[in-house]
Amino acid sequence: MLAYSAQPNAYFNQRAAEIARIYDGFFFTIGSWDQGVAANLGLGPDAPPSTDWRRRAGENLSNLVKAGVTENLLGVYFGESDPWPSPETLLSADYTKKLARHFSAIGKAAKALGFRGVSIDVEYPYPRYSLDHKVYTYQGYTAQDLLAATAEQGRAVMSALLGEFHDAVVFVLPGEMWNRPISRAFQMAMLRVMAEKDAPGGFHLECGGEPPHSSGSIGTTA
Repeated sequence: MLAYSAQPNAYFNQRAAEIARIYDGFFFTIGSWDQGVAANLGLGPDAPPSTDWRRRAGENLSNLVKAGVTENLLGVYFGESDPWPSPETLLSADYTKKLARHFSAIGKAAKALGFRGVSIDVEYPYPRYSLDHKVYTYQGYTAQDLLAATAEQGRAVMSALLGEFHDAVVFVLPGEMWNRPISRAFQMAMLRVMAEKDAPGGFHLECGGEPPHSSGSIGTTA
């Protein structure tokens, strides 16, 4: 059983053995794939992190793994009010390169810190996953152009992630995948890349909930 979600804290260092009797791992969330990654993980020597999240998470992971809490995931999300997806972001080669750069940093950090894999929450921008959303005017492009560009970006994301962490377990919170063409194109492209690369971690769809008899709001996935 994995608990969603967690932030680095002293309790994990002090009580790792007790935690191991309850949980197999945690979703350590860092925020969005864009700003959260830049702030908490950094994007290389020229763009170091601006917080100590990475150091504190590393301490937690070391103690948790030693105690047997080994199934921890590094979590990121696509922001509800961020510009992606939109014609300007989907049809931009520079934006595709940006996605690849950030997900490369995610994979590299997840492997270095000792995570089992990565959790990618793609459900938040769900209104813009529909092709009839007002952001799409179809002036100078078609629906097929959008879907092809979306698939290219899904491939870029997964290729960059697996390029740094081939064995990563990849969880996705998919939302209404089959009713949202852009969401479907993005995630199916990710899945195809994982299959083509014969990545052993697998592509897993998350489903959140609460433990029985719980008065709290901790989400779990089994």
